Amino acid sequence: MEEQLKAIDQEVSSSQPKPLYIFHGNEPYYIDLLCDAIADKLLPPELRDFNQSVFYAEDSKAESIVNLYRQYPVMASHQVIVLKEMQSWRSTEINKLLPLAQHPVSTTVVVLCMKGAKLDKRSAFYKAAQKVACIVESEALYESEIVPWINHYAAQHGLSIDARACDMLAMHVGSSLEFLVQALEKLAFMAKEGERIGAEAVGRYIGVSKDFNVFELTGALARGQFAKAVRIAQHFATNQKNHNIILTVTMVYRFFRQLAVYHQYPDKSDRKGLMPAVGASWYGLENEVIPAARVFSFPKVAQALEILHDIDLKAKGINSHNSDGGELTKELVGRLIRLN
Repeated sequence: MEEQLKAIDQEVSSSQPKPLYIFHGNEPYYIDLLCDAIADKLLPPELRDFNQSVFYAEDSKAESIVNLYRQYPVMASHQVIVLKEMQSWRSTEINKLLPLAQHPVSTTVVVLCMKGAKLDKRSAFYKAAQKVACIVESEALYESEIVPWINHYAAQHGLSIDARACDMLAMHVGSSLEFLVQALEKLAFMAKEGERIGAEAVGRYIGVSKDFNVFELTGALARGQFAKAVRIAQHFATNQKNHNIILTVTMVYRFFRQLAVYHQYPDKSDRKGLMPAVGASWYGLENEVIPAARVFSFPKVAQALEILHDIDLKAKGINSHNSDGGELTKELVGRLIRLN
C-alpha cells in the first residue's frame, strides 16, 4: 500500500494525475489517506474553494458528478471532484458514472471512495475504468499482520515501543488501522522524548488495565497461574461494561488457536516460519505460546476450543437460558482450568 501511496504522490506532485482514482475495500484508513493526498497535493489551499467539489453518495446523484466533470478549472491546472461513501449506491447508479471512464477530461480528476465494500469487477463501469483509472483495493489486516504493522508505523514516526505493548495494542485495539493510529498518536503525545513505550503506558493511556485484561488472562493461563486467572475472571464479571464476554471469548479463542497451530507446526526451531504461522511476535511466542504449550497439550487445546465455542453460543443466547456475561466468563475460565 505504501508503494501505491508513493506512486500516486509522485503523479499528483508532477501535475500528471490520472483522470480517475477509485479507492475501495474493507480498510477505510488507506482510502481516506489516499483521497486526502490527492486533494492536498494537487490544489493549493487558496484555489480549493473554486476547484474542489466533495459529494456524499447518500445525498447525491451520478448525474451531478457527470455534469460537473466536463467543466474547466478556475485559475488552476485541474479541478478535483470527490465522491465519498459510494458503497451506499446500487450498481445501476454506479454505472451512470460510465462517461468518466469512457470520456475522461484531462483537466478534471475524479476520486471515488467506497468503504467497507468492493466495486463489482464485472460491472461495465469497472471494466471501462480499468483502462484509464488508478484503482486501489484497501484490504484489512490479517491478525498476523497487526503487530508488524504497529512496529513499522512506530519506526516511521520515531516511536519506540516494546513487544509486549505491541501485543497489547494488537489484542485490545484490533486490526482497525484508524483506531491503531489514534492509540499510537496518543502514546506518542504522552511519552517523554526518547522514552520506550511499554505495557504500563498502554494500560495507562489507552485504557487497558495493566493487571486485569485479556492479555493478562491468557498469560496467566499460559503459565499455569490459575489462581490469578480466576481473579481476573472475577474482575471481568464485576466490570462487564469494560469486559464484554464476546470480546473475551474472541481473544481467548485467538490464543488457543495460536496454540493449536504451534503444536502442529513441523519445525519449531524455524522462527521465521513459526511467527507468521502462529500469528505472534517472538516475544509472544517465548512468553505465552511456548510456555502454554507445556500446560495445554494438543488434545487439551482441542477441548479448550470446544469450550470456547460452547460459551460463545451461550453468550449469544443459543442452547442456554443464561447469557449473563459475568457468569459465563467465570464458567469459561473454570472449565479451562479443569482441563488440567
